[in-house]
Amino acid sequence: MPNALPLPDDLVDLHRVTAAAELAVSECCAMAQARRRELHPDDVIARASWDEEETAELGRLRDAYMEAALAVRAHPLWEQARAEGCHAQTWQALIDAVKESAAA
Repeated sequence: MPNALPLPDDLVDLHRVTAAAELAVSECCAMAQARRRELHPDDVIARASWDEEETAELGRLRDAYMEAALAVRAHPLWEQARAEGCHAQTWQALIDAVKESAAA
């Protein structure tokens, strides 16, 4: 099995931004759901219906996530990793590097 390519700092930083953006989307959804459960404890339809402000915020956060994720995917390292047959190993190394840096 081929080894992962060395990870450039800019790619690790881009993936860190992506992970933070993904977390922001999840937190937005969780907060909206909690708020809706409080406001409408007995109305399932009302709890599932987001208002315009909530929808706009979620859209903004999703757009930020997509922009960050596409920047990671567009990094030139991936072309080299695919050519050398180590894309999966390099991707896993990137995920691990971001997790390790978050734990530190």
